[in-house]
Amino acid sequence: PLSAEPALEASVTVSPNPSSDEIRIVVPKNIKIESAKLLSISGGQVLEKQGDKSSTMTLDIHNLTRGNYILQIMTNEGMVVKKVTKE
Repeated sequence: PLSAEPALEASVTVSPNPSSDEIRIVVPKNIKIESAKLLSISGGQVLEKQGDKSSTMTLDIHNLTRGNYILQIMTNEGMVVKKVTKE
């Protein structure tokens, strides 16, 4: 499994997906986002943002090339991995 906990993964939303401009990560109020990394499908890091220990984060992806990316979200409860499409 890619993520630490299935329940944690199910509680994390990434929207809109697909997106052309920005994506918003939302986790339950009792969980804090520590950082988020966006990786190309080949594994290269294209974006990283440190969290402010809140339960939401917005990533600006308008400069990225269209395609699929892997989003790694680090929280105080573990890591969640989501697939994101840039259109």
